[in-house]
Amino acid sequence: MKRLIPPSYYEDAYQDGCLAVLSAIRSFDAESGVYFSKYVQMKVNYCFLERGRFYKGAAPEPPLSLDMPVSSAQDAGTLADCIADTAPPTADTLIRQEELSRLAPLVKALPQKYRSIIEAHYFKGLSLAEIARQQGISPNTVSTWHRRGLAALKERL
Repeated sequence: MKRLIPPSYYEDAYQDGCLAVLSAIRSFDAESGVYFSKYVQMKVNYCFLERGRFYKGAAPEPPLSLDMPVSSAQDAGTLADCIADTAPPTADTLIRQEELSRLAPLVKALPQKYRSIIEAHYFKGLSLAEIARQQGISPNTVSTWHRRGLAALKERL
């Protein structure tokens, strides 16, 4: 490996080698009569020979660290602080799952007409107007059944 790959590319080569091993695991046929260790060795060597052409040339730029400060100010944040976290906080997710697990049997106990409205609105995210169009009933009826379904759930909680 050292003859083919300059030290500045060792991390990339290591990752390529790992991918070659995974590929060998997936494609190995035990009935071919080849020892697994030799098969993996052949796949990794071939990977390095093939990719060796890519590794020649100028060294890559050093990777950008997410811990690097955004500016030179003392209280400047890092690049990681600039990445938006779109996932809900874990505690919120757990609380929501617990609430849904408590509500699910109560919703299932509702009469069918109320249950279908509640499930479509709260679990599938449909608006009351969309539910009315889908079920072919008037929006006023959907609104009334929605209100009555919520009142029935409130009584049971």
